[in-house]
Amino acid sequence: MSNFEQTCAAKEAVISQAGFKNRNSSIVWGCWKPKRKFRIVIFALKFQQIWNSKEVGELVMSIFPMSPGRRRVDRRAALFAFAILLISLAVLAPSVLAQGGSKASVQHDATLDVRNERGLTQLIEAASAGQTAKVTSLLAQGAGVDATAADGRTALIAAAQGGQIEAVEVLIAAGANLNWTSRGTGTALNVAENTGQTQIAALLLQSGARSTGKSAGDTVCVRSWGGDGFCGTVKSFSIRSVQIQVTKIVGCAGTCQAKPDCSEAKPVGGNNGVQAGEQIAVPSWCLTQTGVKP
Repeated sequence: MSNFEQTCAAKEAVISQAGFKNRNSSIVWGCWKPKRKFRIVIFALKFQQIWNSKEVGELVMSIFPMSPGRRRVDRRAALFAFAILLISLAVLAPSVLAQGGSKASVQHDATLDVRNERGLTQLIEAASAGQTAKVTSLLAQGAGVDATAADGRTALIAAAQGGQIEAVEVLIAAGANLNWTSRGTGTALNVAENTGQTQIAALLLQSGARSTGKSAGDTVCVRSWGGDGFCGTVKSFSIRSVQIQVTKIVGCAGTCQAKPDCSEAKPVGGNNGVQAGEQIAVPSWCLTQTGVKP
């Protein structure tokens, strides 16, 4: 038996031990009969063997032995094997990382969610006061990010009430429920809008908080003239007023009479009244429709 045949026999034994049965004894890891027209590459290494391999080049060389008279590994076969290796990594790596991430996850510690005499948890107190470092520390120790105070508020709502944008950022990153609703205050976005915290409101919306219908980007209408008036896009919302980019005039064919509050004391429509394209600030109570579909 030649050296080449001995090498092929050894490779065939390795495949058999790994549980792979070769249907053609002449096709084993590069051991092909010269008369075969098409070459078949069988990649039978387990992922763990590939993962622990220090040198990919050595791995490929070990898979494809040199046939008699051949001084280099068949390039196409080597590239095909390397492609299979990359596919294996792409498929199996996410599950490996997920397993590692689950081990590193923080275990919830219910003792950190105990309320004090004021009905507040440690995390809610820290978030309300803007103590970002303490918020981060408590979360790392296992405090519940959505644990509630006696009045139903979460740390995110408390942070929004206090205007603590850095604490809000930390809580969002920790997976806080953006749409949790407290009976007295509403959601964190409600709180931010009603207290004029425009930066926090924008951050919450960008992070996926559900719109209130009169949040920045929503379409609202002011139709206080017997159903006539104007509609537009909310540019900003504060406790005092809603800034609206007017997109259309509804009715008011002969000009709607000016109203001190709901049209900035300007008429609406006509030649001299509020027109589409203008911006106007009105109190929130002037809004007759919110969350209007364009």
